[in-house]
Amino acid sequence: MKRSSRSSRCLLAVRRPRGAAMLELLAAVLILVIASAGAVATWSFTVQAPASRRLNEMGVFIAVRHLETLKAQKYSALQDTTGNTAVVAWYDRRGTPVTAQVNEGFRVETKILTIINRDGKVNTEDLREIEVRVSNNAGNIQYGSARTLAGFGAF
Repeated sequence: MKRSSRSSRCLLAVRRPRGAAMLELLAAVLILVIASAGAVATWSFTVQAPASRRLNEMGVFIAVRHLETLKAQKYSALQDTTGNTAVVAWYDRRGTPVTAQVNEGFRVETKILTIINRDGKVNTEDLREIEVRVSNNAGNIQYGSARTLAGFGAF
């Protein structure tokens, strides 16, 4: 009596060597170890991302706030800066103005330049540029900036 090909295939599948299961287990563990190592390696980046985003958002917030404070003053009260000099103000890490530099604070540099002054007097023909830059205390990392043009009759 001859066996059918179907029954011989079933017998081969049942008599599979035990070493194959160990190789599959080893491959699964290797893949799991590689995935875990990748997750651990990206952990430091994931933790730092929200902090840098907060700094950038706070920098833009402070720049706009400081610019709006300057725009609230009278046009004639704004003092032009000369050359590369800037007026420096300080803010704490929560965005509150402070009188001096604080740890983890922000440095705000303001430049006010007269772009058009036809007759040398403060009048409706004048046009000034107000530029605000926000950086860290050392001034080497910029977090935000704002710029606007102001005319005598604009405020």
